[in-house]
Amino acid sequence: MNWFELLDAVTIVALVLGVNKKYGSPLNPVALNGGFCFVSYIIGSSVFRALGLVQISKHILDWSQILSTLSFLSFGVAYLLDFSPFDGALRFLRRCSSPFGAGVAVEKSGLAIPILLLEFCVAFLLLAAFSGAGLLWLSNPREAYQDHRSGVGVWWALSSAALYLAYFAFLLRHGKSVKRVFGGAFAFSACSYVLGSKGLILGYFLFGLLFVQYHLVRLSGRVVVLAGMSVAFAFIGLEILFGAGSLVNAVLYFDYMPNTQQFLDSPEFSFQNGRLTLSSLWLYVPRALYPAKPHAYGAAAIDDMMDPGSSEEGHTAGLTGWVIPYTDFGVAGVVFFAVFEAWVSKAAFELFLREKSLISFALAGQIGFPFGLTVFYNAPFPVFWLWLILHGAVVGLLTLAGGASRSPVAGPVDLPLLTSRRA
Repeated sequence: MNWFELLDAVTIVALVLGVNKKYGSPLNPVALNGGFCFVSYIIGSSVFRALGLVQISKHILDWSQILSTLSFLSFGVAYLLDFSPFDGALRFLRRCSSPFGAGVAVEKSGLAIPILLLEFCVAFLLLAAFSGAGLLWLSNPREAYQDHRSGVGVWWALSSAALYLAYFAFLLRHGKSVKRVFGGAFAFSACSYVLGSKGLILGYFLFGLLFVQYHLVRLSGRVVVLAGMSVAFAFIGLEILFGAGSLVNAVLYFDYMPNTQQFLDSPEFSFQNGRLTLSSLWLYVPRALYPAKPHAYGAAAIDDMMDPGSSEEGHTAGLTGWVIPYTDFGVAGVVFFAVFEAWVSKAAFELFLREKSLISFALAGQIGFPFGLTVFYNAPFPVFWLWLILHGAVVGLLTLAGGASRSPVAGPVDLPLLTSRRA
């Protein structure tokens, strides 16, 4: 570990401790982001260099760590400040969803969980059929996920999203004890195994921890840290199970910083003046409607610069979160993007703290945790929001048509954690 990596580590620890104190718990987006950055940007980079797997110039090695420190510093400081310009926007969206019954119907209707599980099954069957992998999704989900997801990502994302929403509905109806919360997490994570994603499998336990900590019973800091370490070890175990074969290979999964450093150190690197960010708008164009949609846009465009054609084959390398804003706008882009991301994340996370509802859970899962949770993978926010409202409306109509019984579910709650701080 060099001096700049040490500076990065100290910055991460200091900000994580500060935000932990603010929210009274290490279960927050800054702590999760800090853990990811520490493992990926510091430990992972050090292991790659120690094994001689990358050769990076000292200038790029130091400069990339400075950018990483600056990015996390901007993210953490934005979280410490009692301000986010997106608080009002999320409240407005929350009010707009009320006439459609979004969330309320899903929370209270006994039909919601069966409908969402049926949606998961249908989307998964379509994924298996259109991917060409068929039963491989059952026999070797990781191989199917890595080699057969290209072109059918929408069905994978819909499968994942429906299962997450079903778990949120389960928590709101049945999450009355720690045993039930984690029993449900185990059951839903077992279902998600067929989708081949380690993060998805562990996401249920992570969200279960968040639910218990902020909406059921306050856990001690020691219990939270032990639970977090268990999730981290489980991730490593899944990495080994899914083909890494050893602890060293599992650590080599975190190649985000080495990949980014190689790009910055390569002849292919040049400042793009916004072109990468602009190309990300292709995300909003369904390939089914426009088959000529390029495969190389956003971060995938960087992969294509390094290895032409890789994005079309579905083999893309992991990169740091700040590489696109830096490549497009330099240091100012790194700071602005980190602050913007923190503002969005903070607004969703604090809505989750204030309100026990499907809407707040879904928003926290989609935009509240940049490193850890994603409900509807790769979905532009307007698509995600329309999808969420549509589910509330459909479940509500079916409930009215079927005369399904409703059980009381806790509505918005004021947590002392936030009300005392804002009093």
